[in-house]
Formats: sequence, structure tokens, C-alpha cells
Amino acid sequence: MTRPVKRRLLGLSVLGISALGISLLGAAPLSLNLAQAQAAAPASAQDLFAQVIYKLAQFYGGNAVFRASDLNKTYGPQIKAACAAQKICDPARSHPIIKKMLAGLNDKHTNFYTAQEIAQFKTGLGSGVVTQRSLGIVTEPLGSGGQVIAEVYPNSPASRALWQVGDVIRSANAVALDGVQGKAALTHLGSREQSAEFRLERQGKAMTAQVTPGPVALELLSARPAPGAPDITLIRLRAFLPGVAQQLHDALRAAQNKSADTRGGGVILDLRWNGGGLLDEYLLALAAFMDPPKLINQARFVTTTLGYQSGKLTLNGAALPGPGLSSPVRYSGKLVVLVDRDTASAAEYLATDLLGRPGTTVIGEPTYGLGDTGTTLQELSDGSVLQITTISVLNAQKQPRPSKVIPPVSARLDLRQLTSAGQDSMLSLAIQTLNSTP
Repeated sequence: MTRPVKRRLLGLSVLGISALGISLLGAAPLSLNLAQAQAAAPASAQDLFAQVIYKLAQFYGGNAVFRASDLNKTYGPQIKAACAAQKICDPARSHPIIKKMLAGLNDKHTNFYTAQEIAQFKTGLGSGVVTQRSLGIVTEPLGSGGQVIAEVYPNSPASRALWQVGDVIRSANAVALDGVQGKAALTHLGSREQSAEFRLERQGKAMTAQVTPGPVALELLSARPAPGAPDITLIRLRAFLPGVAQQLHDALRAAQNKSADTRGGGVILDLRWNGGGLLDEYLLALAAFMDPPKLINQARFVTTTLGYQSGKLTLNGAALPGPGLSSPVRYSGKLVVLVDRDTASAAEYLATDLLGRPGTTVIGEPTYGLGDTGTTLQELSDGSVLQITTISVLNAQKQPRPSKVIPPVSARLDLRQLTSAGQDSMLSLAIQTLNSTP
């Protein structure tokens, strides 16, 4: 038996949290019991495929136009062929066909994840702390030259190996890590338990390192003085998971007090590589900067209005149960928001709303494009999970929200500057912008 997840999602970017190699990003807590689910696994791949078709017919509310019966006619024979000569067909035989079918919908919010892909994520989603085996880095592809390290997480295999921002990972086990494919290969390698030999380059000097991926805890939010600008607070918000909104309010309270003491400063909110997460956390986070607008969630058969009032979320005007914010703050100082092509879902919602905030500058490149819909996660009986677009999100005027953020100040991370000097060009521009703003 499947059970819908109760937390509201602003979709989960399929980009994954590149720092941790997680292929499912910004998810809500799952009640999935893998052992129980696998014990009650469907009798065949055909049964699992039928579950997916049923769930799409029951819940899908996105922009893709299709009939579930047509999907069954197109892909059902492929399931049958994959199970030819199998008395009881392993559900896993349907997984690649289901993924292919969903990819054909061209809806980035609708995806299929196997039990193995979701298992390590389960505990962290419930606690607000994401822990997974990885190298503990965020990288950017350097064309045909490998992967540039853009961030190193503390207490990670990468930090213990003394890797630094700006290092270039050329190869792993003598296999080149070029382009987007190289980034995907590096992510996959980081999820394995085997040690690997890496060839790196630091400012022209070749290095080698033998590193074994290990458990890494993702710090959802960090706040520290900006490099070379102690009066400015740099807040890096990595995912909209449970509790992060209150962390943001606390960090902004400290930043506002510091700005009052120094009569300057400001805040840089770094949303780069943030793939999204919970709708609840986005609205509670936005309340730290401005009055959150009402959101009209338009599903197939029902329309609801989600809002915010005095530290609590409201649904159709009534306060929702839950902790809300224990200590909200309203930051009134200068703000720069950084976004990039990997900024997705809830992070796009937040950046879109901050475009209209006085004293705010949004810097970066066009974002991923998940800023106008929301999803739910449906647990399937073999332990896999179906992510489905269930709502289109409208503004208070009942107009569609923009799917992407187009920053007024265009900028991209200068990888040459990052590799030659370890300097983040976008962060430097943000500091310069704050220092030049009255």
C-alpha cells in the first residue's frame, strides 16, 4: 500500500545536491520503511508499472499533456518484452522503462527514484540533516579540463585530503572527468565505498590523492563574515529542508545587529547550487525579508491558498498546525542574492520574490526553471518513489509565477579566476555591490 507524503514540496530538482552526490534534492520527510516495502513488493514489473500509471492518472497536475491510457499503450509492450520468458518478473526490470516514460513527459518535476536512490536520504529528511556517503565537494565542469572545486565541506573526505576551492580534478582512476558527464561520473564515484586515485591540479601544480568517500553531513545553512569584508555577512543556504527557515531568521538577526553596530555591512544570500525543497520552509524563510505573498495552489480537482501570518503558515486563511517560527525577525538592511543555473525550485521561488524587495540586488545567471509548480512524493510497494507534479502555483492575482529567475545583474562564476587564485568572482561582485550601495 502506498501513502502520500504530507509535507508540501516545491519540487525536487533532478540536479541533485552536487556537493553530496544526492540525486534527489530538497525532499520532504519520507515515512518509507524499506524492509516493509520490499517485503510487500509487487508480484511483477507489470504490477509496479501499473502502479505508476495509476498514480499519474490520479495525481498529475502539471503542464505536460498526456493520457495515462496512452502511456500504458506505448510503454506496456516494452514492459512485456523486458519480462519475456520470466515467470515472475523482477520489478527492477521496469525501472529503466518507467524512467524513460517520465523523461518523455518533459516535466522536470516528475521523476522516478529506486529504493537504493532514496534509502540513504530517508533519515536525513526527517531530521533536517542530510548525511550521505560522498566526497563532500561542489564542482563546476571545466569543459574538457575536468571539474573545478567550488566548495569543500568541513569534516569531509575532501577536506581531510586537504583539497581546496579552485583545485581542478582532472581524472579518477585514470578516467578523465570532462564536462557534464564527468561531473555525473564524479558524483557516482563519490557514492561508492571504494577508494579511488584522483589526479588534481592546483594553480598549475599536479597532485595525486587516494581518497575513500565517506559519510558527509550537509550543513543546510552557514553564516560567516564575507572574505575580506568582515562587516558583511555571507549566508550560504543549501537546501530548504526542515528547520532551515528558523536558522535563516537567527542568522539575519545577528547580521542586523552587526550592521547596526558598524553602520554598514549588509547580507549576501548565496542560493547557488540550491536545488529547492519544502514549500513551508520557503515561505517561512521569505518572511525574514518581507511579507510573503499568498500562493494559489491549483491542482486538478481543488484549489487552495497558502499564506503566512505571525510566524505561522495558513491554508485558506486558517492557521496550519506545526511549529512555524519560534523567533521570527524582519531583516531591513542591504541584501545581495546570488543565483546560478543550478538554483532550482524553492530557491527560485525565494529569489523571484526578493527581486521586488527594496535594497536588494539579484546577481547571477538564469536559474533552472522549476519556479512555478509543486510536487508530491508517492511511495511504491517495492520501496521506489514516484515524484509527481501535482500543482501549478499562481500569484495572488491568479497569474502563473515565472518558472525561472532572470537576474537584473548578469554574472557567471569565472572558473579561470577560481582555478588561478581560488577567488569566487560572483562573491567578489556581491561584496563590491554592497560596499557601493548607500
